[in-house]
Amino acid sequence: MRIIAFTGYSGAGKSETSMRINRLFGYPIIESRPILKKIARENGFQRARECIPAIGFERFFSEGRKRTVDIINSTNDFLKPDKVIIADLFDRKLFKYLKEKFEDKMNIISISATRRIREHRIMIRKKIDRISSIKETKFLDMLKKRCGIKKVISSGDLKLKNNNGIEEIVKKIKNYLSRREIEGD
Repeated sequence: MRIIAFTGYSGAGKSETSMRINRLFGYPIIESRPILKKIARENGFQRARECIPAIGFERFFSEGRKRTVDIINSTNDFLKPDKVIIADLFDRKLFKYLKEKFEDKMNIISISATRRIREHRIMIRKKIDRISSIKETKFLDMLKKRCGIKKVISSGDLKLKNNNGIEEIVKKIKNYLSRREIEGD
């Protein structure tokens, strides 16, 4: 099984890109957002930002890593897919584990966008006002930095900017994945 992992800060377009690649190729998607929301709810909180101070940063994200690995393993065991998409790889410890397990069978695709564009996308996605989206973007960036996203982004095999819409990004990823397929990689 090959892992295709998207990395980048919140609002860069990783989830939308993952869904488009899923529609093109049919690869299953593993997303961190629902996993982390479920952990928060199981601990009596509606949001991760409320749960993290209560149970601790490391415990919260350690549980997220464990569940992500469990999903990857069960997907591999039951579906036997050629490829799996991880829609938001930001945790350097999970990245390290996956790199060791899948060695050369992992592609990291880094997607970036300007902070202003990311704030706008978060405002739309969460249906919040501009000031709240600025605060939310800062908070999410802080969490991802603390998890070691810079290491993950710097390891990207393909680095793309998503400031002008998703279509061009999807086309570049499709070409990239097709080339990897032809090369037998």
